[in-house]
Amino acid sequence: MQTQSANRPTGQASSSRLEDVDIRIRNLLQRTEDLIYFKDLNSVITLCSDSMTVRFTGSSDESIVGKSDFDFFDRECAEKFFADEQEIIRTGKPIFGVVQTELRDGKTAWVSSSKLPLFDVEGKIIGTFGISRDITAQREMELELHKSNQKLVDASRRAGMAEIATNVLHNVGNVLTSVKISVSHSGDLCEGFAFDKIERVADLIEQHGTDEDFFAPESRGSHIPEFLRQLTKSFEAEQSKVRAELANCRRHLDHISTIVAQQQDYATASKVIERVDLSKLISDAITMSSSSLENHNIRVVRDFDEGLLVETDKHQILQIIVNLIRNAKHACLESESLPKQIMISASNIGQDRFSIRVSDNGIGIAKENILKLFTYGFTTRDKGKGFGLHSCANSARELGGSLAVKSEGLGKGATFVLTLPGKLK
Repeated sequence: MQTQSANRPTGQASSSRLEDVDIRIRNLLQRTEDLIYFKDLNSVITLCSDSMTVRFTGSSDESIVGKSDFDFFDRECAEKFFADEQEIIRTGKPIFGVVQTELRDGKTAWVSSSKLPLFDVEGKIIGTFGISRDITAQREMELELHKSNQKLVDASRRAGMAEIATNVLHNVGNVLTSVKISVSHSGDLCEGFAFDKIERVADLIEQHGTDEDFFAPESRGSHIPEFLRQLTKSFEAEQSKVRAELANCRRHLDHISTIVAQQQDYATASKVIERVDLSKLISDAITMSSSSLENHNIRVVRDFDEGLLVETDKHQILQIIVNLIRNAKHACLESESLPKQIMISASNIGQDRFSIRVSDNGIGIAKENILKLFTYGFTTRDKGKGFGLHSCANSARELGGSLAVKSEGLGKGATFVLTLPGKLK
């Protein structure tokens, strides 16, 4: 009797607990927004949440118990889900991940899925169960953010190209000014040629061609040969000056051709990682800025070996270096330090990274501006737009590297350090 009396409350408690669990499960299945399901060994649904029913049928009144994924998904998706569940049944190992699915109505959905083996009280696998959370909205937002970021990157690249184009036009303009001066000077030299004197000598010879006394020693005509010799020397001197000016014109025009050719070379380059002669790349960037630097008496010191090779995107690195040289030039122009100087160096850092350093002895950077320097829109120049360094930093990050700056403060110059993956060889 005591045993029966003792067991009765235990059975009631167990039944109560089961009812409590059943209530909890039903509440969960009725109220959750996640898709929860239980399937048998053949991947047929035996129990699911109301949200899953609504998701697949559009109504909570229509049951999907007894159906499978082949009733709701395209065949490719359904076969993949079936294979996963059979693998879980075979191995007893759960599967977690993010899945892109195509519904029968043609819509694409993204779900975060957890699939696990379902055991009976004896520990035997009798099917599977899982939880799928619809993350379509989140995924679409991530895709939109990626597109927006790509647009910013593209805008940054276009801005970099615009910066290079502006630099090219500025330098071409400077060289054309020099060409104009040379042409003008050549014109002045030609105007100074003594053609009228030759004409007067010709008139004298024509008038006195048959007069022997006119050409006799000590006579007026006897000086004509010496005069012609002196006139020839004068012409030769003037001709030498004109040739020098024409040589200057040719040199300036060759410089323009070089600048334009470099711009065309890099402007047509697509984003691609390739073997790049970094030494030549830096030299090209200097050439694109050389005319402006020379006009402002800014000396460029090259502290790198020739023939440095590295696998990278030459187009983006060129944009960065041109921007940094331009920035260093402005820093030198705002400073009273003499001589004005920019130093460019390149070296390996460790086994798999290298750096390009652009230093100047210009105006320097206030400590409170160091952290703001790469922020979009920040500038300390009256005509600056605050996009150049911001664009450089973005490009460096896109290449898997970074752009940093060091300065001891105002009046003490600055050094920009571009660090990128790769090894100089």
